[in-house]
Amino acid sequence: MDSKASGCRVIVPFGEVCPYNPFPINSGSRSILTFTPRGGTVIGIVSGAQKADTARQAGADHIVISTGAAFVEPVLDLTDGEGVDVVFDGGGETTFRASMSVLRRHGLLLYYGAVLGAAPVVNMRELPRSIKISYPVFRDHIPTREALLRHSADLFDLVRNKNLDPGIGHRYPLDAAAQAHRDIESRATTGKLLLLP
Repeated sequence: MDSKASGCRVIVPFGEVCPYNPFPINSGSRSILTFTPRGGTVIGIVSGAQKADTARQAGADHIVISTGAAFVEPVLDLTDGEGVDVVFDGGGETTFRASMSVLRRHGLLLYYGAVLGAAPVVNMRELPRSIKISYPVFRDHIPTREALLRHSADLFDLVRNKNLDPGIGHRYPLDAAAQAHRDIESRATTGKLLLLP
């Protein structure tokens, strides 16, 4: 991200599953760490009160507890009806159209995968306020081995210098993989879940 992130209002979903980090950032606290140092305002969308503290500790400026599309009115209230600059959405059909409706004019919806169902088919004429929709693909942002090594080194430097916390939520022995999947599907987890050999 560049300095254009300064002053952005961003919606970040917490507790979603992101299969890859296209920028390289993840949903939740990783996205907050990308925007808040540049003056961005982050609205964290959480599915329950148990995740609100995690979002707050990561630096979210505002917390909205919502499931499905119920976040639209609180987000528009927080932005005086203007909407946000960017939405990171991994919720699929459950949140896709709601995410479009909270974007300001020329806003950007970064759709990174469907956790709660497939994304709906969108007629181009349905796009409100000249918004843009992007589906970032890893290989487009990290197209070569050299780019992968460079971005990986940058990422590990951030972790090593304690500028980025990888946010490990829980560790499971490999034989508890089924439980790890159940925990992810319950949406009660935060952070990364690790399977250990």
